[in-house]
Amino acid sequence: MTKPPTDLDATVADLTAQLRAARRAARTARREALLAARQDLGVWLAEAAGADTPEAVARLRDALDPGQLRAAITAAPEPTAGQHDGGADAGY
Repeated sequence: MTKPPTDLDATVADLTAQLRAARRAARTARREALLAARQDLGVWLAEAAGADTPEAVARLRDALDPGQLRAAITAAPEPTAGQHDGGADAGY
């Protein structure tokens, strides 16, 4: 037995709403993950640099040139097969 067209329309509308909600939730989760990663980086950088006052954090921020940082990040080559990045699992 098949469903009448009105029931199918309601099912399609419900599934469409669920899909939109899932997409919104995924976008929100990606934005929140990026924000958390940025905040973690800021905390790590401030601690590594010994910036333990608001003034020291402001000086650290002023000392970092965004153009040079962006160039350094984009110019860094990715490790290729057989190369190791020397991270914590380097084995030495």
